[in-house]
Amino acid sequence: MNKILLIARQDLKLNLRNKWILGVSILFGILTLSIAYSGMVTSGYVGFQDFRRTGASIVSLVLYLVPILALMMGSYTFVSSREYLDWIVTQPISRWKILLGKYLGALGSLAISTIAGFAFAGIIISIRIGAEGSLRFMLVVLQALLLGAVFLSLALLLSILVRRRQAAVGLSILIWFFFVIFYDLAIFASTTYLSHGTLKVSLLLGLFLNPVDMVRVTSLMAVGGESIFGAAGVVAVKMLGSMGALIIISLILTICWIIAPLLLSMKIFSKQNI
Repeated sequence: MNKILLIARQDLKLNLRNKWILGVSILFGILTLSIAYSGMVTSGYVGFQDFRRTGASIVSLVLYLVPILALMMGSYTFVSSREYLDWIVTQPISRWKILLGKYLGALGSLAISTIAGFAFAGIIISIRIGAEGSLRFMLVVLQALLLGAVFLSLALLLSILVRRRQAAVGLSILIWFFFVIFYDLAIFASTTYLSHGTLKVSLLLGLFLNPVDMVRVTSLMAVGGESIFGAAGVVAVKMLGSMGALIIISLILTICWIIAPLLLSMKIFSKQNI
């Protein structure tokens, strides 16, 4: 365990020296503040909205930005450090420990940049309008970290399979496009040809097979309840019986999305000729 943490700490230090950490924090902070301040403009109100409305508003921001940032950061971190990786595998340490350490270091970097950006915006909002509803806002940020962990795990698997940075970046964009944009379009297009009974099962399976959709539903449930999380969420609650069951299953499956690519990466890397 000490060796894993040593590698993680070393990678974290190297990543924190890069300007992208500060850039991501500033990006999240500015966008969250902009959303919080302008979210009520269409209702004729100018000023900061509360944490509940802000949390619901930033869900789309999280779903679009966090996956691509995690994929890009993971591809850069794991592929660009190939020489370091080639050297460290010659040391008396298991390969799975090396990968786990590098993953934890990259995850720590992503967590610091994400939390710093949202925390800065949260402090400003609480100063202006109070801290009511801040827990709901924090739950959305937690979901953002889980989503980032999923796509960072996918980026690690991608970097093990593809050693060239350009190819890794290109495939990362394709993965982001598939899960964030294409997947939902394909699911809803398929519902046109399904019967009512089959449609419910299709929506439920579609929800659980995409980590982005699971995070969307659980995040919106955290800030607004059943009334705002869409058709797939409504169907899932009715079929599972309660919002609590949906949240538990979604969290378990999201964790599976994190662990499965990690285990597959370790298995491939343990047999890979370096």
